[in-house]
Parts: sequence; C-alpha cells; structure tokens
Amino acid sequence: MLSSRRSSSSSGLSGSSNSPRMASLVSGISLILMFFVAMYSEMFVRVAMIQPNEKETTRSNIIQNRIQFQSGLVGYLVILACDIISAISMYQVFKSISVALSWWVGCLRMIYSVIFGYAILQLFKGYAVVMSDGKDFMDYFNSYESIWAFGLMIFGVHLVLLGILARRSSFVAKWISLMIVVAGVAYFLDNLLKLTYSNYENVKTVLTLCVAIPGIVGEVGLAVAFLTFYRSSRKN
Repeated sequence: MLSSRRSSSSSGLSGSSNSPRMASLVSGISLILMFFVAMYSEMFVRVAMIQPNEKETTRSNIIQNRIQFQSGLVGYLVILACDIISAISMYQVFKSISVALSWWVGCLRMIYSVIFGYAILQLFKGYAVVMSDGKDFMDYFNSYESIWAFGLMIFGVHLVLLGILARRSSFVAKWISLMIVVAGVAYFLDNLLKLTYSNYENVKTVLTLCVAIPGIVGEVGLAVAFLTFYRSSRKN
C-alpha cells in the first residue's frame, strides 16, 4: 500500500524540474518572492485596510484605495502560485533523502494551498460586494481569517515535517531546521487558539511574535540554503 502511494506520489509531484539542483533554485526564488509579496499584501493591504468591527471604515479604505487593494489581491494569487511551486520543487529537492517524508511535506503544502486559495476567494467576494455597494462584505473578510487559520494549522504540520527533513540534509544548517520546526509548532498553536480560545486577543501579540520570529528566520534561512545549494552544485 505504502509503496504504491510512493509510486503515484512520485509521478504526481515530479514534473516541475529535472534535478534537485534546479528544484533548489526554484524553491529558493519562490520562498523569497513569497516573503516580500506576502509582507505587502498581508501587512500593507489587508491588515491596513480591513478593520475588524469597523465596517464603514473598511468600506471607505477599500473604495478610496481601490487600486492598492486590487494589487494586494493579485499579490495573494502570486503567493498561492509560489506555494504550489514550492510544494513540487521541495519534493524534488528532498526526495533523495526520504521519498515518503518528502511526499508528505509536498502534499501537506498542496492541501494548505487549496485551503488558502479558498480563503483568498473570500477576499475577492468581499471586494466585489464593497464595489457593488452591498452590505455583507465583512462576512467574507472574516471568513478569510477563519479559513486561513485552519489552513495555517496544516501549514504548521508541514513546517514541522519540513524541518525534520531539512535536518537530515547536508546543505541546510541545523539551526535553520530548528527554526522551521519551532515555527511549525507556533503556527499550529497560534491558529488553534485563534479558532478555539475566546480570549485570543489577550495573547495575540505574544503569539504573533512567537510565529513571526522563527517563521521569518526559518523561511529566509531555508531560501538562502536552497540558493547556496544551487550555486555550489553548479560549480561541481
């Protein structure tokens, strides 16, 4: 059973690149691009313009900054594409270490991407309601948060397995692997509490830092490791 799953997963996830070297380049570029685009779309567009419990302020922000909001939506689509590309390319990079574990890492990121894509759809729907002068746009924006939070729990599990896989590689520093695992645990716990803990706002700042610090360090560190691996293997 497991062998057949490995075989089918290998064929399903193997079309993106012809070698671990090229896959490492794709992974590194995708992670870096995703980092900067996510910072813009999430922090400078969504968080800045959509104000919880302030419906008219949110409507005004979006209408007055329509082009900026649209660019943020496009940014989310870029992030989604990078997530899908990363799922495939990371499998290519790490499959020589463990086909089964690489398969799970890739598939969990794919599952997360599907959920994230559905969450993004809520932003598009909310924007359409705002521009048509509708009233229920906040329901869509709030749905984005809850759907994405569920997806980020799966993303957290993905990161834990990715960190374990990276730890077994020869080109990712052990401290980077540790940061990825810590970030994965933090993502899971933060979003679990966001969905289940009624006083989440009281611990939000602390939990956000617990996610952001290892998340940024681990993601950027892994991207650099991928690009370094590409460069060193190219010389060889």
